[in-house]
Amino acid sequence: MTTVSSTLRATAATPDQGLLDEWDELADRCGASPFARPGWISAFVEAFGGELRVASARRGGELVAVAPFLGTRRRRTPTNWHTPWFETVALDDEARRAVWSVVLDAPVAVVDHVLDGSTDAAALEHVLSARGGRFRVRDRQAPPYLELPGSWDDFVAAMSSNLRGDTRRRSRRLAERGELRFEVVSDSDDLDGLLDEGLGVEGSGWKVREGTAVVSDPGTERFYRSVAAWAAPRGMLRLCFLRVEGRAIAFDFSVEADGRHYLLKTGYDEDWFKLSPGKVLRWEVLRRCTEDGLATYEFTGDAAGWKQAWTSDSRRTIRFEAFAPSPAGRLSWLAWRIRRVAGALLGRLRRG
Repeated sequence: MTTVSSTLRATAATPDQGLLDEWDELADRCGASPFARPGWISAFVEAFGGELRVASARRGGELVAVAPFLGTRRRRTPTNWHTPWFETVALDDEARRAVWSVVLDAPVAVVDHVLDGSTDAAALEHVLSARGGRFRVRDRQAPPYLELPGSWDDFVAAMSSNLRGDTRRRSRRLAERGELRFEVVSDSDDLDGLLDEGLGVEGSGWKVREGTAVVSDPGTERFYRSVAAWAAPRGMLRLCFLRVEGRAIAFDFSVEADGRHYLLKTGYDEDWFKLSPGKVLRWEVLRRCTEDGLATYEFTGDAAGWKQAWTSDSRRTIRFEAFAPSPAGRLSWLAWRIRRVAGALLGRLRRG
């Protein structure tokens, strides 16, 4: 147990259903992103493994902060490349620092995919500096995002004439092939069937050949299906389809909450490549988001060129690797340094 003040106490434990429910309620109060909620974290652990532990802080018995983690002596956040970013759920900075102190109370702790400049990044640096030891910070991704204007007319006017004209032209050419329809599904009695259809489109062509499609890995597919099952009854799921004569030719897997639309996975049928169905789908999704009054469209993931065609704004995620000021922590730091030097020397030898 870590005592932070006379009224604030922070502990770590395996969560029971009571704590999970309190965590969800706290997330509602704080306006936390979908990725900070127990449903998302539980889907991650179910799909990718690990024993979930939760650092929680209470003030006078009231839950005021939560930070999930995996492991004991070597701790890490339940994150990977399918995580847009990681955040704690906390009412204030004191509570946030309290749960980070618990998470970092190990010889080695890895905190991944934190938004640079966020309250979590500031709290982490505060706690790490106060406890001593060594840590390093590395860049991870630069997910693009788009701030949405107040009207669709304003959005269209802000787009480049080339993007605007090309998207409209390809939309007309698709419509010449048959009835062109844009569809958004938030929930359905046939959710599994829609996921089969959508993930089949997302996994068509090059993604399957390169092994990056959702359906290429059983754990990854299990994760997205679990996220969909959790998000749908909560009104957060958005399965977006572009169809020609009823056939799905482009697909987005997204979630939406608190005025933000998060694109998690997207793909298109390679047979329709020349008509850019992904670009036409993006146009229609952005139209819907703008007309619904959303604040931002979050592309998430890496800064791929097709995303940058829509926006020049991006966020930045970072990774903290922390080594405690203890014998075990110092030994881990030394081992890491040796591996790094050995890797650099091996690379030079290979280059001749």
